[in-house]
Amino acid sequence: MGVDLIKALTLLWALVVYGLPDGWDVALGARLSLGLDGVVLEVGVDPVGIYRRPPPWPWDGLCGLDALGMVFVNPNAAALGCADTLDHELGHVWQYRAYGLAYALTYHAYPGWWEPSRPWEEIPLAPRTLLYPLIRLTLPL
Repeated sequence: MGVDLIKALTLLWALVVYGLPDGWDVALGARLSLGLDGVVLEVGVDPVGIYRRPPPWPWDGLCGLDALGMVFVNPNAAALGCADTLDHELGHVWQYRAYGLAYALTYHAYPGWWEPSRPWEEIPLAPRTLLYPLIRLTLPL
């Protein structure tokens, strides 16, 4: 069993500071690995809390924020000129699920890699691949 410590700590922080989220986005994945040692079933679970409130300071003026284990969706997103904010932020969630820390470490240096050309109204491209779940169970068969 493995746990993504960064996601676990940010999710725990959100639960302590903000309480239970308004909703959840839960991804489940299963993979079968064939090797010389035998067959292994890998199961992944990745819950992400969705908070319908402004992001924390200093990002409180944004329409939404993906914070590795939680998503903030500003209720005033439409007034700020944004559309499909939840879908946009969940696109970033899937980017982390597919690329892991490569996404988290390069986002601020190279936002053009991760954001669409019009981020206030477009959804970022992300493969629906669960390579970096919060919890990973490995079961030999």
